[in-house]
Amino acid sequence: MANHSTLQKISPKHDEIMNWMLMYPLASKAELAAHFQVTRAWLATVTNSDLFQARLQEKQKEIFGEVIVDSVKERLNSVAQLSLERLLEKVEVSDDERFLMEVGLGASKALGFSPVKGSAGPAVVVNQFQASPELLAQARSRIIEGHATVQQTLEGPKT
Repeated sequence: MANHSTLQKISPKHDEIMNWMLMYPLASKAELAAHFQVTRAWLATVTNSDLFQARLQEKQKEIFGEVIVDSVKERLNSVAQLSLERLLEKVEVSDDERFLMEVGLGASKALGFSPVKGSAGPAVVVNQFQASPELLAQARSRIIEGHATVQQTLEGPKT
């Protein structure tokens, strides 16, 4: 599980980000990152931190009132509980294997037991250059001449 406590204090920039989030609640995180000229990874680290979330909730309560913020959370919790109860009733009486599989996979995923699709790994770039033996000989002689010039400059002119 990710550690969401990396943020040590709220800076003025963090406050600006919160204000922007409150003014544009339908904006995506990509739009937010672009607006503030930060990376999405940095933004995710900041906005998911416990300190940022606590301060954002305080601001929401200041603006919208504690009752509204709390009642929305309570209503969403009620919706989730009711839908889970209804789903559980259907699971108990269903013999449809496809339905049961979908519900089981959805529940596992919600609990974090589903495997996370990993990336294909780091991209490996292989550059291949072709050169004739003559071209390689010229390059080697230039390198040797360059080293001789540098060596001569460092040691001073030979007399």
